[in-house]
Amino acid sequence: MTDKKQIKYIPVDKIKMNDWNPNVQDDEVFQALQENIAETGMDEPLLVYELEDEDMYKIINGEHRFRASKKVGLEEVPCVVTTMESEDMAKFQTVRRHVLQGEMDPIKFTDLFNEMADKYGEEQTKQMMQFVDDKAFDDLYLQVKENLPDDMQDEFEEKSKEQEVDDVDSLSKILDEMF
Repeated sequence: MTDKKQIKYIPVDKIKMNDWNPNVQDDEVFQALQENIAETGMDEPLLVYELEDEDMYKIINGEHRFRASKKVGLEEVPCVVTTMESEDMAKFQTVRRHVLQGEMDPIKFTDLFNEMADKYGEEQTKQMMQFVDDKAFDDLYLQVKENLPDDMQDEFEEKSKEQEVDDVDSLSKILDEMF
């Protein structure tokens, strides 16, 4: 498909949320999203499709951004309007978008975190990257462990027992030793 999609600003009262979105976000992450939109604006368009005979649009991707935008008082939001053969196709597209977003590469993330922490300090970097709770770090820790080659997972486990791994810095030190 080669048609160019245009960004259209649509009033929030012309957009309906869908009831099938499988993506969830806890309150702290949602609050951080609101703060980010309030600070930098809505810079990632929603994906919507037009509802026939209703002069309304329904969200395929971007419900959390939509809700956060409304909470911070935006009256219109940027959208990419697409066509859908059916609501079922919109549902498939919603799930596909979440799957395609992928996961963060833990090694690259650790390198990036360390670079920024060297410049701005660990606490400021955590704040700017919006690590909102310990669970976000725990999830990253598990991603690192799962993405290591099988032969390195045991070494990682041993080093984690030897050294307390309770933040990105200590995780990074172990990875630096291994590589």
